[in-house]
Amino acid sequence: MRDIINSCEYSGDDLWVRRIVIKDVLYFSFSGSTLLYLILFPRAKLRDIQRIL
Repeated sequence: MRDIINSCEYSGDDLWVRRIVIKDVLYFSFSGSTLLYLILFPRAKLRDIQRIL
């Protein structure tokens, strides 16, 4: 019985870790695209960037 509970807790922690990793990947890809936007369109105004964010 304890093994089942431990495996459930482990899978729960695993999912939690996966969510954090996915959030980090999405955040980095989003910030990367924002940087690309700044590099490709240096004339872009701060208002445009804020509108994207």
